[in-house]
Amino acid sequence: MIDIEKKIKKIISVQLGKKIEKISRKSSYVKDLEADSLDMIEFVMNLEEKFKINIPDEDMQYIKTIEDTIKYIKSKIVN
Repeated sequence: MIDIEKKIKKIISVQLGKKIEKISRKSSYVKDLEADSLDMIEFVMNLEEKFKINIPDEDMQYIKTIEDTIKYIKSKIVN
């Protein structure tokens, strides 16, 4: 799971210009990291490419924080 977290933080750091040290598992993409809807679309596309998964639009409601994303990706990779 650490590897998943590191990959997610790296994507966010590059995409949003945030320092990795400032990104925590509880960080909200919108509130804490100031991502807008276009940032989120790009983020999901990056996740899909990095983890070789498909994230349907309707699943975006479950991805609000880094921790949510880790759990979501773990469930996709396991299944």
